[in-house]
Amino acid sequence: MIQKQVTFNLKQIVSFIVMLVLLTYSFTAGGIKNYIFQSVAVVIAAFGVILVGMFFVSSGRFAKRSLPIIVLAFLCIAVILINRNGNFSRGVYENDFVIIASFIFLVLAMNVKEWHMPFIFISVAWVLLHSTVTILEYAIPGFYTSSILPLFKSAMYYNDLIWVFSIGKIPGLAGHFSTNGIYLSVGLVILSVCLMNRKRKLPLIILVVITAIALLLTGKRAVLIFGAVGIFIAYFCLNADKPSKRIVKIIGVVILIVLLFFIARTFIPALDNFINRFIETSERGDITTGRGELSSVAVRFFAENPIIGIGWDHYKYYNNMLLNAHNVFLQLLAENGILGAAPFFGLFVLLYVRAIRALLRYVKTEAEKDPACTLALTLSISMQTMFLLYCLTGNPLYDSQMLIPYLCSCAMGEYYILRINRKREG
Repeated sequence: MIQKQVTFNLKQIVSFIVMLVLLTYSFTAGGIKNYIFQSVAVVIAAFGVILVGMFFVSSGRFAKRSLPIIVLAFLCIAVILINRNGNFSRGVYENDFVIIASFIFLVLAMNVKEWHMPFIFISVAWVLLHSTVTILEYAIPGFYTSSILPLFKSAMYYNDLIWVFSIGKIPGLAGHFSTNGIYLSVGLVILSVCLMNRKRKLPLIILVVITAIALLLTGKRAVLIFGAVGIFIAYFCLNADKPSKRIVKIIGVVILIVLLFFIARTFIPALDNFINRFIETSERGDITTGRGELSSVAVRFFAENPIIGIGWDHYKYYNNMLLNAHNVFLQLLAENGILGAAPFFGLFVLLYVRAIRALLRYVKTEAEKDPACTLALTLSISMQTMFLLYCLTGNPLYDSQMLIPYLCSCAMGEYYILRINRKREG
């Protein structure tokens, strides 16, 4: 009995360390990451610790019921490795290594739950840091120009940072205001899901409001809207056994949010940033901010080689743009063709459908619900919804600040899906 208790505690400690390293990378990627993970070798060592730690926590077990997910995940990895990788041919390895390691993490993490609470708590801690810095930058502009901006002196987007900050879009601790928007939207989803699943609401309401204000200050539109859609879809599924009440509550919450927004904007005019961006882009005649042109290039590449594409991650080297297509689905087709894109599409759809079906069935059939189960499934649905919608306008598959929380949320949901299925089958 004593030995079991020691093993259990050790797994908790290892899980905390794993999540601390993984989420530190995720919530600094595209920002201050280079001050913490100063070389590719350090990144490889960090993810080595993550995977070895997760292998220990999971005892190397794989559930047979997870086999379709495991197969698809490793097929995705195979595509990255063997389909004429555009980064490898140029001696660039870090981003693809992180994507591969993240898929392996998904496979290992689905069968254990010791890392679930560390994931929530460490994510919230990072989000509070980003929210605080973002609000401080708005309230005290000199704080940003003297203390934060110099950290990005050598960054590609340094001049852009100066410009976007001058027009009121707050980059926080990120190298681009879009990245700050991703940090905060991920946090808003996590906090909102905790809010809908916890009885002690007031502290979480305060944290949600703070994070929402910070996100509005970034001026990011897509992640704000897609995150909100993800939250509402998860809430809709969570209350599937109370169809009339959920509609009334959703309408009430929407009205309350709109009222609070219009009250808050009288005190903080910069909360209008995301609305102003719609107006600005509409007046310029391109609400997609150039994404239509990027997508047309991807469509042309796919048409030229629809079976195997132009090769993994070659798109961004077209004309040396160093820009992804801002549409993950089109970029996967352009670079990998139908054959190479199929495992990614299959994995995305399978994880999403399983999570929605599991939560709908769970809330309708279980008289006494496990709060940890409902939290995991609602988080999985919320984060997956935001990720998949953002795939239409952004690059979340290639941005670890979005990919890692997405796969963690999927793995949390899958743990309980597997447990529910085992219980149902006896």
